[in-house]
Amino acid sequence: MNVAMVIYSLSAGGAERTLCFLANTWVARGIDLTIITIAPHIECFFDLDPRIRRLSLQEAESPLERGGSLHAVLRRCRRLRRALRDIRPDSVVAFMDTVNALTVMEIGRAHV
Repeated sequence: MNVAMVIYSLSAGGAERTLCFLANTWVARGIDLTIITIAPHIECFFDLDPRIRRLSLQEAESPLERGGSLHAVLRRCRRLRRALRDIRPDSVVAFMDTVNALTVMEIGRAHV
């Protein structure tokens, strides 16, 4: 089974801790897992199994990427759609309200 998990970042927080716990548990049970973060790649606050793949939709944050401008949001949507097409997950688990909405919107457009 191939699972994608989507969250804004892997900083210190409750949703991030829950994601890391689930990801570590699932990968230990043989599930192929990729964590997609919307924010630029930073070290994960919590321990992650090295078998878990990580993908950041923003490699470096530029002034155009910051904030909620329509252009920045559309760029994130395209990147998430491409990532889901490339990963072709059997299941997608998204965390937090804004990321949930973005993910649901792009799952349909990615034809996953």
